[in-house]
Amino acid sequence: KAVREEAGHPWEPDLEGASKRFRASTQRGMGPPRQSEPLNLEALMMLDLPWGPIVKEGPVNSKAVAVSASLFILRELEASLAKRTHVHFNKEEKRVSWRLPVSKSDPEALGCVREWGCTCLHHESVDPHCPYHTLLDHVRNLGAVFLDIPADILPLSPQASGEEVPAAAMVYLIEELARRTGESVSLTDGRNRVGRHSFRTTGAVFLSTIGLDVAT
Repeated sequence: KAVREEAGHPWEPDLEGASKRFRASTQRGMGPPRQSEPLNLEALMMLDLPWGPIVKEGPVNSKAVAVSASLFILRELEASLAKRTHVHFNKEEKRVSWRLPVSKSDPEALGCVREWGCTCLHHESVDPHCPYHTLLDHVRNLGAVFLDIPADILPLSPQASGEEVPAAAMVYLIEELARRTGESVSLTDGRNRVGRHSFRTTGAVFLSTIGLDVAT
């Protein structure tokens, strides 16, 4: 800008706009990184949590929400916007599939499908980390509690009122779960240690420990 003005050329509005876009593109992501470290999924599974929400505007059945969101590698917004009808069960084969957004820029445009089968080690007992049984039990409870809300409207992880959980409340849930499993929610420099992608990182770490490599 200085060189142009020294040469006697005006700094026009379109040049100012181009300059701002250039600065934005080159400086994007240069601030402090947003932290989304994983939760301790094994410790989370051992928590004795109530059916009701444990954070303001949070979902009912917090443990099932956290376990399923982690194992299906979800962002907080995907967990928040999911509807009951996005999940389908094949009870004969004991498999569950979840229709997910095709892109993070449009979380309501569905297309991607992730699927889990039953992971219980013994037929006579249900493992706490089994995604099939976790979601099956969760959906059965939703049907019993929210009788007056149609399945295509009912969120998969609703508030106690049956309304959709705000994405921010999902992050509050992640922070509260970290506290309840004895983990810090902030780093030594004051930044948050967990955040909106913590369900994804939790799932990725857990799956890597059992020998599965999952692209998130």
